[in-house]
Order: sequence, then C-alpha cells, then structure tokens
Amino acid sequence: MPVHGARRWSSAASAVAASVDLRGWVKNQGGFVWSGLHVVHSGSSHGMGLVATQDLPQGSTIITLPRRIPMPMPDPENAAVLAPSEGVICEIANRVPEELWAMRLGLKLLYERAQKGSYWWPYISMLPHSFTLPIFFSGVDIESIDYAPVTHQVKKRCRFLLQFSSELAKLESLPEEIHPFAGQFVDSGALGWAMAAVSSRAFRIHGVTNKLCSAMMLPLIDMCNHSFQPNAHIEEDLSRDAQDVSFLKVVTKRNLEKGSAITLNYGPLSNDLLLLDYGFVIPDNPHDRIELRYDGSLMENARMIAGLSRTGSPPFSSPASWQVDRLKQLGLADSGESQKVTLGGPEEVDGRLLAALRILHAESQEPLERRELVSLQAWGVESMVSSDNEERVLRTLCGLGAIVFNQFKTTIEEDEAKLSDKSLAETSRIAVQFRLTKKRLVVRVLESLKKRLMDLRAVRAEFQ
Repeated sequence: MPVHGARRWSSAASAVAASVDLRGWVKNQGGFVWSGLHVVHSGSSHGMGLVATQDLPQGSTIITLPRRIPMPMPDPENAAVLAPSEGVICEIANRVPEELWAMRLGLKLLYERAQKGSYWWPYISMLPHSFTLPIFFSGVDIESIDYAPVTHQVKKRCRFLLQFSSELAKLESLPEEIHPFAGQFVDSGALGWAMAAVSSRAFRIHGVTNKLCSAMMLPLIDMCNHSFQPNAHIEEDLSRDAQDVSFLKVVTKRNLEKGSAITLNYGPLSNDLLLLDYGFVIPDNPHDRIELRYDGSLMENARMIAGLSRTGSPPFSSPASWQVDRLKQLGLADSGESQKVTLGGPEEVDGRLLAALRILHAESQEPLERRELVSLQAWGVESMVSSDNEERVLRTLCGLGAIVFNQFKTTIEEDEAKLSDKSLAETSRIAVQFRLTKKRLVVRVLESLKKRLMDLRAVRAEFQ
C-alpha cells in the first residue's frame, strides 16, 4: 500500500541507526516489537517510515508499549509527586493557548531533553533535528502558500514563539535545581522545534470512557505514516490500571504483504492541518476544504457573476428582515468566528452556506415556513425550496467558486510547471503543492455543482 502522507526527516542515516537502538529500548522496557518490522528512509518525498519485511496476517500485533513508555504532559493534580522543575513546566504550560496544545507537550519534551539521564533520552536522541513545517519556511515560501487562512495561522504561530521565548527568558533568575531546562536558554528556534516534534508525532488517546486524554508521544509508534485507508490501528488495553501490562498496541487491520508500509489514520484532517502540523499535503484529500468568511456582498458578487437578476428580492448585502431572522438562526447575520463557511469536504458545500443561499433566493418567507432549518442545510429534493430556487442557488455557488479560484495568483498549469523543476527547494515545493491542491479542490467542487445543475434541469425537463 502506498504511503499517502509522510513527514520529512533530517539526518536520515543517523535516524535509521538510532531507530535500531529505539527498538531495543522499547523491548528492554517491557514492550514488544515484531521481528519483521524495519525502519526505512524512502527519500525526500516520503521520509521515514515502518515497513513489514515479512507477510503478516490480519489481527497481528506489530508494536506493544507498556504504560511507562508513552510521554505525556505532567499532571498538575499530582503536584505532590512532581519534581519542583516539573511543577514549573506545568505552570508555564498553562500560559499556552489551548489551540497550541503541541507547545504544551513540547515544553515537557524540552524539559526531558535538558535532564541528564532522562528516561526518554533513547527516544529523544533519535528525533529529527529539523522539520519542514511552515513555521520554518522563508517569508517568500510562506507567501507562496497563497491561502490566507493558513498564512494567517503560520504568522500567528511565529509571533507566539517569539513572544513566548521572551517570557521564558525570565526563568534565568531561577536556581538551576528548579529551572525546567537545567539553566539552559530556550529561544524561539528551540520552541519551534519542540512544537513541530509534538504536532507531527503526538497522538491523542481515547480512554475506556471515550474521553479524550491529553496528547502523548508514542515512541516507535509515531514512526507510522498516515493513510486515510490505513492497514493498522492503535488499540488501548482496557486493563491499563495495572502497571506491567500493555498500554497501547498497533494491530494490523488486514493481511500485510512483505514490503508494505505500516500506516495509521491520523484523523479526518484537511490539508490545512496536515501542512501546519505535519508538513505535507495529500492530493485529492476527501476531507480538504476551502475556508471562506460569509459575507452578503460576496454572495451578491457571486450571484452577479452567475448572471442572475434579483427578480424582486433585495440585494444579498441588504436582506429582508425575515431573511435576517433566518440567517441569525444559522449564525451568519453577525460578525465573528461563526461566519466561517466552507467549500469541499464530503458534503461539498457547507450546510449553513447552502441554507443561507436558499433563504436569500427565496422570494417570500411562505415556502420557508414549511422547511426546518436543518433540512435546508442538506442536499436532496426534500430540502429544496423549489426547483427554480435550487437552480439559482447552484448557479450562485458556481459563481462563488469562480471568485475563489480567481483569487489565486497563479494558474494550475503554472504550478505544475514549477513542480517539474527538480531544483525547487523542498519547502518551496510543499508550498506550491498545497496551493495546487486547493485549486484542484475548487475545480472538483465546481464540476460537482455543474453536474447537480444538469441533473436538476434534466428532471425539470422531464416533467414539463
């Protein structure tokens, strides 16, 4: 099975050598590593990964980790058993926004890296020295991403790292015995390395109550690359209260043939998150979306591009009061985070955007009174206000897709030509690949909308 998503590594030869010691360490700590499991470096396009060197049947265990091996964030509720320096780590981590959860565990990683004789040193010593995440891109490559939601997040993360490193500089006054980094100065580069190591490798494990636990670093398991059709999955041992039993294990979901890469599903992630946290993108990602901010003027422009007259209804930028009431129920009448809508993903069009356009194209509120708001957010004959309304909605969505597509500074052909240049730097290549996936996503959405429009017209013609 091909590896669909793999993180880039530096120092590949030394990393492979270190991984041999890591496998031995896992075994020495009471874990299990299947003898046919090998670490490989498959080049710059796929990085490091785990491969089966023998056939293996479905349901076989590949890796088992006892509970002492995963590296979690210290629990502040167990302050009585924490070292004073670990208590400082917990206090610092509380200053980090929840959305940057990787930085919280990254502080623990930096803490362990600074400790002499750290239990996790065999694992930490084989981590990559550098990553190709956007926070390490040049300014030119960041702008080359050409997609505002992601460039905004990259710049936001970079600003945080600079500001947070200034805060950590104040720790210099602490005695070395309680300094979380053993008196070492942690700059923005070290913080970025730790955040990248965690975001691209940590897992969030669900307990028996299905409650989300804090993120954990899972040595060796985190070398499995990503696929939306994985051949293995992580199982949690339900008897994990015992200290000496297995905590987590990787088990095959189907028969593996010799040479198969071991893959896990990191989750239904968009290319935005894959790029920001892992440093790669997936062509034709079924979970990818284009993020937009709902705006009446934007919808009005989309209607005009579609060649639609208003037929007596008010401009989308100044909807009637009964339309405003419905938009408020959708959370689209006021400014704020709730106004984010999307194109793409399994549903093709954000349900709230679909409902909003059906409301805006309605000539009166009477037909809407027979429709529940939930129904308006779905595709299907039962959800239509009328066939004429639906045609206008689909044409407006096509106009919106055209606006989005034309906002990119380059064409698909120009991006493809750039990617054919073998001298293109790796970070530049990733940036171009990302924006190309977004353009192709818009094209796929437009093709799907046009098909829906043709099908609708065919049905209408049949009954005329």
